[in-house]
This record gives sequence, structure tokens and C-alpha cells, in this order.
Amino acid sequence: MHEVQNKAVRQQLIDLRKERQAQLAVKPHFEKLLHSKILMAIEKIDTIYSLNIQKIAFYWPIHGELDLRVPLLDWQRHDSNRKLALPITKRHQVLQFFAWDDKTTMTKGFANIFEPVGTERIEPDLIIAPCVGWFFAEMQIWRIGYGGGYYDRTLNEYQHQGSQPFVLGISLDALETDHPLWIPQEHDYPLQGMLTESSLYLRP
Repeated sequence: MHEVQNKAVRQQLIDLRKERQAQLAVKPHFEKLLHSKILMAIEKIDTIYSLNIQKIAFYWPIHGELDLRVPLLDWQRHDSNRKLALPITKRHQVLQFFAWDDKTTMTKGFANIFEPVGTERIEPDLIIAPCVGWFFAEMQIWRIGYGGGYYDRTLNEYQHQGSQPFVLGISLDALETDHPLWIPQEHDYPLQGMLTESSLYLRP
């Protein structure tokens, strides 16, 4: 029953995201706002948690997710030691992250998602995870993804290894849903933070 309910909520959020993204895209200066929000969020997380962030893993936008490539390349260019990474996905396995910049050769991989070719594997300090939606429950920030469980599997594996990176979800204010409209599953992994166009939320 919960899986059926969650699937319906997920589709509603995907439709809402398309609508909201189209509205934001025509707003003047939205790209500049997103750019500054990303950089400020990274700096704040780095300062509060003393992480010394040098390696950031993020995602290649394919379904209307916020496109972070330009602001993150800007972040990288400020320090030659900084590295960006994108995931390579294998069916039912954990994600592995490989170095990326704007000169990296890309190819279509699992689910036609673009992946880096011939670059080194990266263990990130910060993972920025795309969200279909999100919500607060029981003093936790929960991510609603696409239902494949890839990020949850990966984050639980990092926790098991004792090498857990900071995990920041990114979404829109309009995609916050009410609990218990969405029911967390046993495998779901809470986030340390959530960034929207208006706010940065950090787990207490």
C-alpha cells in the first residue's frame, strides 16, 4: 500500500517540478540566484562542519533537475586541488563517482544518463543529490527520489564503511510535501541538508 501511495506522490511531484521549473526559467536573474545559492551553501556547510570540502559529486540533469554545472565549475576553478565528479550507474548496484570537468568525454550509460569516460574514481567529501521532492519528519530531512534506490544504497554503503560524505539534497520550495503523504521506507536514507531557491536547511 505504501509503495502505491509513494508512486502516485512521486508522479505528482515530477509534474509539479516541470511546471515550477518552467515558471522559474523565465524569471530574470534566476540562474544568478541559483549560482550564488550553491556557492554560499557549500561555503556554509564547509565552515559549520569543518569538512575542508575538496571533492564534490553531483548529477547530470536529465529530467528537469536544477543544472549545477556552471556554478560548480566556478567553485572548482577557485582552487586547483578541487575536483568534481559524476556518478556511473550499474543496475541494482551502488553509485561510483568519477572525475568530471567541462573537457571530459561523456557517453550515455545506464538509463541513457551521461557518464564520464576514462577519468579517475573520486571519493567525495560532499554529495549533492537531486530530488523529486522532500519533506521533514522526526527531526530528519528526507529525499524523494525516482524510486530506484541508488542513492539510498550508496549512502548506506558509505555509512557501513565509516567514510560517510556530507549529503545535500537540492530541490524547490514548491516540492516540499507533507508527512505522512509520503511514507519513508526502511531503506530510505535521511539527508544532512536540503537546499532550495530560498533556504538552506541543515539537520539539527
